[in-house]
Order: sequence, then C-alpha cells, then structure tokens
Amino acid sequence: MSLDKPTDKFIEEKNKNSKNTLSSKTRRDVSSLTEFPRAKNEAIKVEEIPPEELNYYISEFIVAVKI
Repeated sequence: MSLDKPTDKFIEEKNKNSKNTLSSKTRRDVSSLTEFPRAKNEAIKVEEIPPEELNYYISEFIVAVKI
C-alpha cells in the first residue's frame, strides 16, 4: 500500500476488490447448492424445487456444508 495515494482512491480500490470477492464467493456457493442433489443421488434441479420445499432443502444443504 502506497502512502501517497489519496484516501478516496484507496477506499474505492478496496470496495472493488470486496465486490469481486463477494461475487466469486456467491457463484461458488450457488454452484455448490446446485450440485447438492447429485451428491445425494437425486435427479432434481434446485430451480425446480417447489418454494414450500425449498426452505427445508436449503437448510439441509447448510447443515451438510457445515459438517
């Protein structure tokens, strides 16, 4: 980090890096969620799960990921 950079420029660069990191993390998380049925030998696509079942399914995914 250069001390001669203006503070605004420094903050702008940090925010850009944070957004890129968040975006790539979100893509990885969504990818993991869409692969979850295959890991359970289920032939369902996450986007086809009815809304009333989706909460349970996502909860199950989160528990499995945390273990």
